[in-house]
Amino acid sequence: MTLIEAAPSQTPDGKHEHAITKWSYFDNNEERFECYLNNNQGILIGKARKYWHAVAFNKGTIYDPRGRIYNIDDCDLILESLWIVTKNQIISKDNS
Repeated sequence: MTLIEAAPSQTPDGKHEHAITKWSYFDNNEERFECYLNNNQGILIGKARKYWHAVAFNKGTIYDPRGRIYNIDDCDLILESLWIVTKNQIISKDNS
């Protein structure tokens, strides 16, 4: 699993937080986050009103545990992060 934050930041001392906004491949964080959502599968985490909520996603389609399936454009969560889930590569005993 790989964590992708919607608004990544870093802190040199634990007190002063700096947003990470410069990317070599993307113009901004929104474009970066949407690219990961539209090209991967995993778990999306965000806030629905005042409560945290998690949904599954697969290449831009959301699978909500409340029974709904919808496009990412119809998502009403305030997005915080996503976890990309991929299958582990199985290494056979003969290849070790």
